[in-house]
Amino acid sequence: MREMRMKNRQRDEAFAWEVLRQSVYATLALVKDDGTPIAVPVNVVGDDVYKVIYFHCAGVGEKWEILEKNPQVSLSVVSHAAIKPMAFSTAYRSARFNGRAQVVTDEGEMVKAMMLLCQHFDPKNMGNFAREMEHCTARVVKIIPEEITGKTIIVINTVDPSILGGIKLRYMGVQLDGSLKTRLDDYFLMKGLVLRSSSNVVAGPWPEYTL
Repeated sequence: MREMRMKNRQRDEAFAWEVLRQSVYATLALVKDDGTPIAVPVNVVGDDVYKVIYFHCAGVGEKWEILEKNPQVSLSVVSHAAIKPMAFSTAYRSARFNGRAQVVTDEGEMVKAMMLLCQHFDPKNMGNFAREMEHCTARVVKIIPEEITGKTIIVINTVDPSILGGIKLRYMGVQLDGSLKTRLDDYFLMKGLVLRSSSNVVAGPWPEYTL
């Protein structure tokens, strides 16, 4: 697995497969003959035994034509994403699978793939699976992963009463200070006064004002 620049966010292949299992949909990236990239949403399911990924399509159209000429693909999945209030960040769990797409031609494997897909997305309707398969014209494509990357970021929020209000954000050694305490300090310094607090007293010959 390729190492990320920010190694603290990198996770192993087991994590990536777990993200795939928990995802609702994936984004499939392909490249046209002229080098133009294209990305399309697809429903996917992983085969935990053979470590391949299946999706189905109509067997016609732009996506199908691209896959026939260039089977190299990249699949991106996200199982969780949430904006973190007052943190300028997002907590997420994601994975990327780079590999080769291959049309499934074996009837047994195609039925197995469709069963995995239907069981994953509509488990309560499996009683109608056999009947639906009698009229199914969809084609099944499997992705054979060659490179797997898992990634996550966890935002840690802490409450610091000394800042009085607002937010302080620390990221990669850089701090953004939007706290009320700092704004008051700046204001009193500008006015030639001193704000006394338990953590910081600005020295000066000016009269003291305590909040």
